[in-house]
This record gives sequence, C-alpha cells and structure tokens, in this order.
Amino acid sequence: FMAARDALSAFSFRVWKESPWLGTGLGSFPVDFGFFAGAGDWKAIPSFQTAPLNGYWMLLVERGTIGAFVLACPLALLIITYILRLVEGVRVSLPSPTAFLCVPLFLAMVLESLFDVTIWSPWMLAIVVPLLALSASSFPKEKKDHGR
Repeated sequence: FMAARDALSAFSFRVWKESPWLGTGLGSFPVDFGFFAGAGDWKAIPSFQTAPLNGYWMLLVERGTIGAFVLACPLALLIITYILRLVEGVRVSLPSPTAFLCVPLFLAMVLESLFDVTIWSPWMLAIVVPLLALSASSFPKEKKDHGR
C-alpha cells in the first residue's frame, strides 16, 4: 500500500506541475495516468487504480490550485464560524453535545484524506458540510435585553 501510495503521489505531483492552476478536470485521473505514466509507474501502480491514495493530491490534480481554494473557502468559513461561536457559547453557558460534533468530524476528515479520496465525493460533502453547520449553530446564544 505505501509503495503504491508513494508512486501515486509522485505521479500526481508530475501531473499537477503540468496544470497547477486549473487542474486536469474532474474525473480525469485515469486518463492522466495513460498520458503521464512512465515505465516505473506501470510497475508500482496497479492497473485498476483510478485515484491517488491521498485526497489532497486528488484535489490538486483534478481541480488545481484555484479549485482547491474554491472548495477550501466554504470549509474555512464554517470552521471560523465554529470557533467564534465556541468562544461566545462557552462564555454564555455549557453547550449541548451537538456543538462538539465538529471536532471529531473535522479530525476524521483531515486524517481520512491522507489515505483516501472519498472525502471529496459529492455524497460525502453533502454529509460533512451540514454537520459542520449544525455543530456551529448549536452553541447557546446570549440573550439580549432590548430595554423592555
């Protein structure tokens, strides 16, 4: 596994260097393998491999730097919102357990992306993003007195 992962990472880096800004396109990794693979790659990487064994390389190869940035912006905004609401919510009162759902979810997402590409699939993002938003909105809010 690690030898194939290293070979796929080196191959992904070569492909990404060819088109660093926009990538090669969604779903194009198997096609890229046909065009960019060298003799050593064919020996180290199984022929049925359709994605690198690292989600971050998949993101960079297929979407490029701009696509990775566009995907990272909403996730960064969710994380920033979570941190700001965490600081305010803990000050107000003890949050519900739902509020802390974000921490293990985010850690699992980061660690899983080191060894697999499923985190970037649409069905996985449809699960992760609402859970991050739910977690950020679960903190108690300070009650404001409007002079009544």
